[in-house]
Amino acid sequence: MRTLSVQWKITVLAGLCLLFTSIALIGFSLYNAVNSQQSIQAMSSQSVSEKSQALLEAQAEINAREVKAYFDEAVYRAEMLIANAKFQKFNAEENFLPSEDLRVALDEMVRQAVIQFPSIQGAYLVFKPNQLDGEDSNYEGAIRRFKRNRAVCNVLANSCNG
Repeated sequence: MRTLSVQWKITVLAGLCLLFTSIALIGFSLYNAVNSQQSIQAMSSQSVSEKSQALLEAQAEINAREVKAYFDEAVYRAEMLIANAKFQKFNAEENFLPSEDLRVALDEMVRQAVIQFPSIQGAYLVFKPNQLDGEDSNYEGAIRRFKRNRAVCNVLANSCNG
């Protein structure tokens, strides 16, 4: 380098500094790009996870409301059937209706409930032994649905339609 002039030495030194600065800037740019990409990827997957969780929670809440509405309707229908059955039992006692008429009326009430309301798939009306009209012994073995000394009205949706 002794044979080079001072101007050339300054030029070569400036070129080397410029090369070093360029390499350093390119390195920092690549480092920042990789860090940004990793940061964006982590934030994106966290965002997707949070959005998926929120979507699942919303869907679960909708499903829970539907199930609650279904059960509320079922409870309401059951309470109405119970009230109607109690009224028919009371009416039969007051008007001295025959046991068979009461049992047929209750059976028809349950059958009509299943036919009229698609949400009702089946219905059972069960009384403790001799609690309906005290005449369960008259029906032992006579009708299958009155077996085991209990007055039972059993209607399934399929049997109502056919």
